[in-house]
Amino acid sequence: MRPAAQTPGPNVAGATIWHLSDLIGRSICTESGERIAQVRDLVIRVRSGGYPPVSGVVTRSNWKSFFIPWSHVESLDQTGFHLHTAQVDLHTFSRRDGEMLLQKDVLDKQVVDLKGRRVVRSNDLRLLYRPSGRQPAAGAAADGNGDRAGRGRTAPTLLLIGIDITTPALLRRLLPSAMKARVESSTVIDWRDIEQLASESPGVRLKIDHRKLGKLHPAEIANIIEDLSSNQAEELFEHLDDATAADTLEEMNEELQADILEDMDEERAADILEEMNPDDAADLLATLTEEKRDELLRRMDAQEAEDVRELLQYQEDDAGGLMTTDYVAVPDSMTAGEVIDHIRSLEDVPDVIHYIYAVDDLETETLLGMTDLQAVLRANPEARVREFMRRDLQTVPPEEDAEETAKIMSEYNLLALPVVGPDGKLLGIVTVDDAMELLLPDQFRRQVPRVFS
Repeated sequence: MRPAAQTPGPNVAGATIWHLSDLIGRSICTESGERIAQVRDLVIRVRSGGYPPVSGVVTRSNWKSFFIPWSHVESLDQTGFHLHTAQVDLHTFSRRDGEMLLQKDVLDKQVVDLKGRRVVRSNDLRLLYRPSGRQPAAGAAADGNGDRAGRGRTAPTLLLIGIDITTPALLRRLLPSAMKARVESSTVIDWRDIEQLASESPGVRLKIDHRKLGKLHPAEIANIIEDLSSNQAEELFEHLDDATAADTLEEMNEELQADILEDMDEERAADILEEMNPDDAADLLATLTEEKRDELLRRMDAQEAEDVRELLQYQEDDAGGLMTTDYVAVPDSMTAGEVIDHIRSLEDVPDVIHYIYAVDDLETETLLGMTDLQAVLRANPEARVREFMRRDLQTVPPEEDAEETAKIMSEYNLLALPVVGPDGKLLGIVTVDDAMELLLPDQFRRQVPRVFS
């Protein structure tokens, strides 16, 4: 026997689980039992956190639809919704700001499953109905929908607690009512783990900050965005901070990167490019039109733009096109203690410091040798870099074939390989993650940044 699906939502004694598909079309009856309409949709108020309560019912009666506040509902059972009043406002329903219709705005829409790190479609909605009960003791908190004054009982509540993303959920919507109960669903996502997309419901003025989404790893955000439309992707990017947006862009394929950057506000795009590694920013800008590329470079910080311009002059399939200018270089005359202080003073420190490159000075940057951070930490603080640096270096010119460069790194087991000009000037370095992307099969390339970045 298959185990029942785990039910999200508050564990309330006497509560009943309903599916939205079961409630649409249900009868609405007055306190005398007179059937006055059918359920056309349910309304919730958009709010952050928790389970949103249904605030009213949109009804269908002949050719007209109207709204019944939830406070008019006495009970809900298999026969339908029962009101405690016969007085109903028959004015045509009009949506107010902050209101969502569950069938129109949520059902069959794409949402982000934050826990599963994926985009899913809501094939049905799960709601928890809590019937009315005795008035709580004095001083106790009121029910989510309030207490009906003078009746001595708490009002019933109907909470949106999850979405069903399974195929059986679609099947259940097609089956006759008598057969629906036989269809079980094993995958119901808690509503608190759902992030909606405002662009999925353009008729609703949703204010969603996507703060939870921004806490995911950039690779996970990239995977999510790649499953969305351009409008949805743009919506998510608007709410990411510049650093997270930059890391996320670096995880995407070039075509999608370009599409997103083309549609983005140019000032924001420039800020994000400044946060990217120079080689990644150059690769991205190279896919844009010359006019767009020049405009974005003009808006970038002067030094950041200059680093990117230097990389743009090289061919993509050469070592120069593969390298980054994001490295640490120090004069060979520096002491080990001064090197530590120098690294601490850097405004932009590379994400990973594989090696420290010794040069004649920081103006000409003629490459003389190399050391690593561990050697610097173990050295006497007064010892100069030239005393313990390695001088036998593997280097490549900027015109070296990119694939050959990657093979050299693999052969010598290097984490980074310096690229030098004909005059010995250090131009940049090729890092192991970029090299491995050339050597690994396509299906593994997307995993490299997750390991080495």
